[in-house]
Amino acid sequence: MSIVLLLFLQSPFLTHIEFSGMKWGVFTNYDPLSKNQFTKKGIFVDSLGYLHLKAWKGKRDTGFVYYASGIISQDRHLYGVYRFETFGRLDNFIHTNFSPFLYDWDKGVYEIDIEYYRKKKKDNPGNFNLHFMPHGKHYKKHYDFKLPDDSIHAIHYIYLFPDSIVLKTDMVKDSVQKTLGYWVVRDKRFIPTRPVYMEVYLWWDVRSKKGERKREIILKSVKYTPFLWEKQ
Repeated sequence: MSIVLLLFLQSPFLTHIEFSGMKWGVFTNYDPLSKNQFTKKGIFVDSLGYLHLKAWKGKRDTGFVYYASGIISQDRHLYGVYRFETFGRLDNFIHTNFSPFLYDWDKGVYEIDIEYYRKKKKDNPGNFNLHFMPHGKHYKKHYDFKLPDDSIHAIHYIYLFPDSIVLKTDMVKDSVQKTLGYWVVRDKRFIPTRPVYMEVYLWWDVRSKKGERKREIILKSVKYTPFLWEKQ
């Protein structure tokens, strides 16, 4: 499911935070399509400078409330390397969805996703997704990959070139990186032609009363490194 479908009935940025040397807007809105309540209560930076994102189910007289977390970078970038380093289990996401991604927020035409979620236990937990949405149309590409049961420390990369997109997930164990997901796409329809924002979401892809009641993921760092010609 594409996060671009989230709709906003009020300003989604009622607060801001600083993390990994950058300023981020925090989503604080109810999304009627996904039925997620985005809240700043699930987001904080700890004493080590790591960012915590939480999603949980709350119960009211009217039923369950599905609380979620989301941030968006204040700055936009284009060609270069986007790096997201995380701590936390990624292989056992069921119903919740963790996604570091790039999005053309101002126009809503381009979206590049790295996602971890499963609607069913037999589904692959790792997902790469590309979206191109010009003039009301929606083109998409999808790639699945598996993760080991002990996936705790991971680094996720988006390499954005003028002629291709490379998506990669490495698991880190005993200071050694092992690539588990790798995908190269050269279809230029999906390659942004204008700067995009970095976003990170932790939300409920399936709103089920059963299963897990809460979820947390930790981001150690997020970094954008422009290619040399972008610095000129």
